Amino acid sequence: MRGIRALVCLVTCLVVATPAQALTPVATMRLTELEVTCDTHTAQNGMVDAFAASTNVEPIVCDVDCRAYMQRTGWQDWKQNGAQAGQKDGERRVEAIQMRLRGLLAKDYRLWYRVRIDDGDWSGWAVDGQSAGTMGMSLPITDIQTRLQRAWEKAPQGDGKPLVDNSFYSEIGHIRNQRTVVPLNKFTPSDEALKDLNAAIKGLTDQKFDVGFVMMDLTTHQGVAYNCGTVFYGASSIKAPYLAAAIEQHPEAIRKYEKQIKDTLVYSWDHTYKEVVAAYGVEPIFAWHKELKLESDFLSFVTERPWAGYTARDFAKMWVRIYQWSLRSPNGEKFCSWSEEPEYSTIHYVLGDRYRTQSKGGWIEHEYAYWNVTNDGGIVYAENGPYVLAIMSNVPANFYELHDLTRALDAVHDEIGQR
Repeated sequence: MRGIRALVCLVTCLVVATPAQALTPVATMRLTELEVTCDTHTAQNGMVDAFAASTNVEPIVCDVDCRAYMQRTGWQDWKQNGAQAGQKDGERRVEAIQMRLRGLLAKDYRLWYRVRIDDGDWSGWAVDGQSAGTMGMSLPITDIQTRLQRAWEKAPQGDGKPLVDNSFYSEIGHIRNQRTVVPLNKFTPSDEALKDLNAAIKGLTDQKFDVGFVMMDLTTHQGVAYNCGTVFYGASSIKAPYLAAAIEQHPEAIRKYEKQIKDTLVYSWDHTYKEVVAAYGVEPIFAWHKELKLESDFLSFVTERPWAGYTARDFAKMWVRIYQWSLRSPNGEKFCSWSEEPEYSTIHYVLGDRYRTQSKGGWIEHEYAYWNVTNDGGIVYAENGPYVLAIMSNVPANFYELHDLTRALDAVHDEIGQR
């Protein structure tokens, strides 16, 4: 018994006598208030071409990953442990940034950040790997601001421009046109999801139907595509892009033709659509055609027959353009809210009970094969992030035939960010 007491005494003395320096690095660093520092490097014209972010603790405790979106070359790889993102070459500039915390304390904090754009305005606050700035617009940044907060604290206050990502259009335009599923931006669907997707495609092709689609996540740019360069007749699916372009060019249209626009988006009535076309002509959609560098021939789009043929790539570009417009314009936000309850849409029918969706379909059955189509396109606000979905087919006026494909594409999107 005396031996046990002696041993306890010895251990107690050793603990009391242990100097503070002998504590583990993790325990020591937890006593320090966490701070994040972001240093920028600017070229002679004041534009940021490189930056580095770091913390005041050991990387194992908490570190900042960061990366830069560079003019002409796009996103760089993630940098860690205070390494430089960007490139001090005096030629390319940083257009957007992403940051995220990593380490033992990362779950207890949120790192907010924003950038000042070359036009003088600040971007909105971004957090946890979101993008701040612009992409593909040749608008470099001039400053970076960070704010570290506890995980339970509210987002920083302050107005700012939302992210505008014009790099989508170039990426979509370069998707390979193949009659096999094409993965986008290093995304690989699981074997099960790919099997179901191919089965949905086969269910259409076995009936001698042709189909093309693009599905791309609006945060990661990952997704899949199939036969996306084949031209299909657009039918009434062109109505949403045309109306959006017309309202953007003529803002008074959303008030002057509110009923016609709503009825066109919900019921797809031709007579209400033609009223707007008669008022504003074909110039709005041709302006978008030029801006987005659409590959399809829109010459068939005339006042007497305001429709056109286009590819799934073009259809996806037009819906991304609608989405971008909704982010920066109250008219765009209102327009998209009107497209959330369409009467005819496989996107809304299959996914509308699960997510918020914005879509506009097109369909027709005709004795001439080219005019036989069922198409649908829009934005799906899924739990793991919004995505654009554009489906073109020569199925004669039957949305039911596209339901399995829509479900399979949504299941593929469920895996983005999970693999």
